[in-house]
Amino acid sequence: MQLVVAVIGAAHGLKGEVRLDVRTDSPERRFAVGTMLETDPAEAGPLTVTRTREYKGATYVMFAECRDRTAAEHLRGVT
Repeated sequence: MQLVVAVIGAAHGLKGEVRLDVRTDSPERRFAVGTMLETDPAEAGPLTVTRTREYKGATYVMFAECRDRTAAEHLRGVT
């Protein structure tokens, strides 16, 4: 069984960082560096977390497979 842990939101910056709409009660565990996340739609992933940070109450993540803003914009709406 798969659970939705977040919905990818808007791109942030030029290096592929995205804002997450977090849907899990333990984001520090789900978005730890090195974690591989399956996606829906499946062709968007899997995605590997390389960096996570909190800023003004929002969670921002970078994925190894997403290296620039254009790639990040294509991930918007992916769960």
